[in-house]
Amino acid sequence: MFSRIRDPVCQRPPACDRQGVEKPWRIQRGADLAGELARLVHEECAAAAMSGQADADHLPDAIHRIRRATRHLRALARLLRPSIGGRAFRGWNDALRDQARRLADARDQEVVRGAIERIVEHEGLDRERYATILAHSTAQAAERSRKTHEDGAAADVAGRIAAMEPSMAATIPETLDAASFAAGAGDSYRRVRRQFDRARKRGDPASMHEWRKRVKIVRAHVECIPFDHGTHGKALASRLKELTDVLGSHHDLELVQDWAARELAQTATAQALLHELVGRCFMQQQPLLKSAIELGEIVCDDRPTDYAARVHACLLDSMKGA
Repeated sequence: MFSRIRDPVCQRPPACDRQGVEKPWRIQRGADLAGELARLVHEECAAAAMSGQADADHLPDAIHRIRRATRHLRALARLLRPSIGGRAFRGWNDALRDQARRLADARDQEVVRGAIERIVEHEGLDRERYATILAHSTAQAAERSRKTHEDGAAADVAGRIAAMEPSMAATIPETLDAASFAAGAGDSYRRVRRQFDRARKRGDPASMHEWRKRVKIVRAHVECIPFDHGTHGKALASRLKELTDVLGSHHDLELVQDWAARELAQTATAQALLHELVGRCFMQQQPLLKSAIELGEIVCDDRPTDYAARVHACLLDSMKGA
């Protein structure tokens, strides 16, 4: 594994890896594995609950954090699937997925607003010329955020996620071992490799988006596994971050194109600018697609069994003394 990732340069460990400094989303060394996963569940449920209390001005960031919490929790469900079985996994995963979907529209509208701002800035476009489009996307995002706040959707979703903590924690087997955990990690890595092959062959938005979602799950796994600083595991975490950033930018541009297509069908104003916006999105996507494929070849350059073996060895080492 990681045969195409260059040996990382050993530098001072980041703050989250220094002695006495803990990172919430990471299994702590020397601790019981089942207890650590229960702690991670608690941390994410608590983060969601706190974000659900955000006021209207901070709602976009709060929605992002709530959705990240659901992604982390679904990543844990993937890790546990070999131990808890498919039925328990689907119950956990599907409930979280359905809650996250309730906030998808508000999140997408905010993403479109920000992406259009970045396009105008990145391309050095005349802001006055694009003023109508910028103002319209900003107004739509604000209105969607206002409605989400008024109907209490974010708070309700956060509350429902927090209320799932006891049942999720109870699902974690007390006898959970490193081998079962590693098997779940290997299965998720295998899913990323399969979807990478599909995305590379097809290159269509649906395949790319599904690949992005699976990469995010594996990234969440790698970030919670206590790989030592200076190891290939840390190098993989860095590559996964690069890949999720590239795929995220590609997806953002796809959302802008979808938004522009809807606007073209609904309004007679700014038609030329909307067509131009679609074209600029498409042009920006091409180098992103190339970078994603190159990074995918590096990240997916391993057998799932070898990946699982590395995870297993890391966990066994981290659990010494537990």
